[in-house]
Amino acid sequence: MWIIRIMVVDYINPNLDYEKIQETLKEEKYIVIENFLSVEYAEKLYNWLNKEMPEEWWSSSALPNKTGIDEISSYRATPENKLNILSDRHYATMKMLEGHFSYLFHRTFNDHYETCTCLNCDFFEKVNSSEFTELLTKLTGLEINGAQTFFAAKYIQGDFLSPHHDLGLGKLGFTLQLTKDWQPHYGGLLHFVDDNASEIEKIVIPKFNKLTLFYLPDGKGKMHYVSHVHQGVPHKRLAYTGWFGYHPENTPDTVY
Repeated sequence: MWIIRIMVVDYINPNLDYEKIQETLKEEKYIVIENFLSVEYAEKLYNWLNKEMPEEWWSSSALPNKTGIDEISSYRATPENKLNILSDRHYATMKMLEGHFSYLFHRTFNDHYETCTCLNCDFFEKVNSSEFTELLTKLTGLEINGAQTFFAAKYIQGDFLSPHHDLGLGKLGFTLQLTKDWQPHYGGLLHFVDDNASEIEKIVIPKFNKLTLFYLPDGKGKMHYVSHVHQGVPHKRLAYTGWFGYHPENTPDTVY
């Protein structure tokens, strides 16, 4: 086991066991880390996503498109778009039942101006900082160079993400859950499954300040999905998610 020395930063829990995290990640290919951020910063992010961020900053994201084109359908989460979002959700669910890769959930897009100081942009800056990428490099053995894709995600009743590999999206997937008061029977659970999506390997229940990291091996990735959120669920499943890239010339032949 390596001795890991990490620069202390005020937004990460200072009591994490980095050696244990590294060992588990390399053995299991994914890890769930409880209480990853400092309590203060995690609470700020939760309050921002749950009630402070303007509602119209959320957009639905659905695949496939109702026209049959392999493009994402997206609508701002405004009252006038409610019927369009419901129609997209129904269509995506039907395609999932037919065996197609499909989804509908709500997300943000990185379309703010360069000097924006909102918490989405603040957190994006933090996860792309040298301190954070150095931490991930030491934990994973990969030369991480920042987040290839980064966004906030919200799952409400009926939202889901069908089984997929995240092929070609990076070297390391991540999901930081910021959900409170979530119960397993609400749905919206992250499932890691075998390559045929026929056997469940691990289920991750959304929980406040829980970070999931998982390797995306060359040529495929780690098969996973998010189950449908059941009708009538009163809470929002909130998270930041995305993929980290790497410096190809410094990456091991295999991440295992």
